[in-house]
Amino acid sequence: MSKKVFRILLIVYLFAILAVSTIPGRRIPELDLWSFDKMLHIIEYFILAFLAINVIGKVSTTSVIVIIVIGSIYGGFNEIWQGLVANRFACIYDAIANGIGMIIGSIVTVKFLLLKHD
Repeated sequence: MSKKVFRILLIVYLFAILAVSTIPGRRIPELDLWSFDKMLHIIEYFILAFLAINVIGKVSTTSVIVIIVIGSIYGGFNEIWQGLVANRFACIYDAIANGIGMIIGSIVTVKFLLLKHD
């Protein structure tokens, strides 16, 4: 896919995360498994990292670190947003899982891109 397509997907995905985060807590089904909820956060931000890295022109250590930091900050603000707007509980562990997803997603995507170019 072209960088333009990844750019569009990234923007749509950022808004999708925000939209889903705005659904009031009483309408979200409760999950009994703590680890399942965190896995969803990791997968969500794994995808965000994948899209963001595919948008940038040249992958470098600096650009990947910037993506991880910005994505993790977005994940933290998203948790705050949920607490303020959606009447949901803002959870530090969810924010940590978001950051872990950004890190894992970035590493896997960079490795995949390196293998693809070899």
